[in-house]
Amino acid sequence: MGGFGALSYVLGAGGDSDIIKRLEDAFINEAYRLKELADNCGYGAAMGEFEYCWGSNMNLLKHGMIFAIADRCFGKREFRRYAQAQADVLFGVNALGISYVTGIGGNCCKYPHLRPAYADGVEECIPGMVCGGPNRNLDDSEAKCIIKPGTPPMKCFADNVGCYSLNEVAIYWNSPAVFLLAYLSL
Repeated sequence: MGGFGALSYVLGAGGDSDIIKRLEDAFINEAYRLKELADNCGYGAAMGEFEYCWGSNMNLLKHGMIFAIADRCFGKREFRRYAQAQADVLFGVNALGISYVTGIGGNCCKYPHLRPAYADGVEECIPGMVCGGPNRNLDDSEAKCIIKPGTPPMKCFADNVGCYSLNEVAIYWNSPAVFLLAYLSL
């Protein structure tokens, strides 16, 4: 939440110019740090190994938001393609070729850990929900049974309703997707 507060301060009227400059520099420096991660990933994900944790798609999308902010708010146009790359990873340009959004893409998540989606008796899943994503920690017993030890972090995912540490749905994973996709639609 600190990032939103900092951005509000930078974009608001009447702030201290030294503080604004430090905050702008921090955003831009973080975008360049994330750019380096993306440049070193064959899929363009701006993710370090330890960011593949419970809700890793929130990290992915948060990084997309930082790229979007660097472009739109600070005029660093080079970051638009990096923001797009984070959305691409979400929608299937990843090591598993899976879209982590239900109902989007030919190989999308179909079995999220969400009782209404599982118990409604409808074969097709409710579309538009962002699943948690790869989690190298395998924090539930079902994930530990399905995914072999030593699996690369980006591959630590299973589209299985019992794998709540991989496939859970949460509003705070969907909200950065909305932010990023709204930016990309401009």
